[in-house]
Amino acid sequence: MAHVKAFVLALALFNTDALAQAATEVFIPIGRSPGVSGKTSIVGVIESREPGDGLVVAGRQFFVDFDTQIYLDRNKLRETNTIGTTRDLQIGVTVEVKPQRENERVADWIKVEVTQ
Repeated sequence: MAHVKAFVLALALFNTDALAQAATEVFIPIGRSPGVSGKTSIVGVIESREPGDGLVVAGRQFFVDFDTQIYLDRNKLRETNTIGTTRDLQIGVTVEVKPQRENERVADWIKVEVTQ
């Protein structure tokens, strides 16, 4: 029984950390997400937009679904980062895309660099 309690506690702590990072991800600049940037995310320029909310970044195709979060990285403007929309996903803009683990082609979140 003690092992079960320890396992449940460990799961609760893990989920709390994951939820905390998800809640603060909007404030983390492109390329600086701990444990994500340079490991599971892709930083590049949007090369093209595809029909059905698809986009190509660094030669890889990603899709935006209902759960995909879009964040505006406004650090270069010295402004607070904020939530964006699919309208912010323009060709030529630098982005960081983190794919969902279950489906590497669907974006979990996308950070869009805002320079003007």
